[in-house]
Amino acid sequence: FFFLKKKKKKKKKKKKKKKKKKKKKKKKEKKKKK
Repeated sequence: FFFLKKKKKKKKKKKKKKKKKKKKKKKKEKKKKK
């Protein structure tokens, strides 16, 4: 149970979410280039 709580805290980090969004934007750009 403690492990799950620690993982949830990491997911709450906004910095990690921003990085994921940037990766998605790059993928969209590649599709447009194609």
